[in-house]
Amino acid sequence: MSGAIEIRGLRKKRGKFLLNDISLDIPYGSVVGILGENGAGKSTLLRSVLGILKKDAGELRVLGCSDLRSHPEVRSRIGFVLDPIGIPDVFNAKDLNAIYKDTYPAWSEETFFSILTKLEADRNQPIGKMSHGSAQKTAIACALAHDADLLILDEPSGGLDPSARAQVIDLLYEATREEGKTAVLSSHITSDLEKIADRIVILKDGEILLDEAKDDLLEAWRYVSTSADILEGIAAQDVAAKRITPYSGEAVLRKEAVTADMQVRPASLEEVFTALVKGVI
Repeated sequence: MSGAIEIRGLRKKRGKFLLNDISLDIPYGSVVGILGENGAGKSTLLRSVLGILKKDAGELRVLGCSDLRSHPEVRSRIGFVLDPIGIPDVFNAKDLNAIYKDTYPAWSEETFFSILTKLEADRNQPIGKMSHGSAQKTAIACALAHDADLLILDEPSGGLDPSARAQVIDLLYEATREEGKTAVLSSHITSDLEKIADRIVILKDGEILLDEAKDDLLEAWRYVSTSADILEGIAAQDVAAKRITPYSGEAVLRKEAVTADMQVRPASLEEVFTALVKGVI
């Protein structure tokens, strides 16, 4: 195994939930989007990768290290945002800068405060008194201020307004353009992942439902409108989801199943995800 993240047979039980037999290779230089409904296992997976949760079984290596707890020099190469963010309520941005510049060898005070300014985040209020959005922006600045080789981001744009979300996605895009930089992002906002990810992993009920290059995934499916009779004649394995009325029908179909008597357009990542996971459009 020689990727940025290498997982074999990962298993983690949390209460009644089971993250079961996860195997995943994330090469250096890739940007991977993790999708799944609430309770699918996204946060459990990312916290296991970070070593916050101790795995029950399987193999796990991050940046070549199988035990992040014992290797602070490897941990210092990782930037992360958790959900919830996990920063003590009493610290403000200035406190965090003072702490992290002694923690991360590559910490850049200039970058940290520049990101806070760009995102219009409060640098004086303690985290506990900030709005959720401002605290999230501060956590993102922390993750990006030390030139991390690996970013692990759990719902990084959650709770942000559309303008701030767009700024965050731009920052993440810039941070992952340098050769060898790797990022893994979970999000409920599929449009964000569609912009930045080059690969999509879908979790369902604690297992991997799909692991595919984003462009290949979107190329494989189409959103169609046609008559109910025509849709009823399409083989079940070519239909991710459909909606039929007495007079018409819509569906997410495999590209190969599309016929000339259908109105066709590309399916968005949200439409493909909803169709494959929920079976609806």
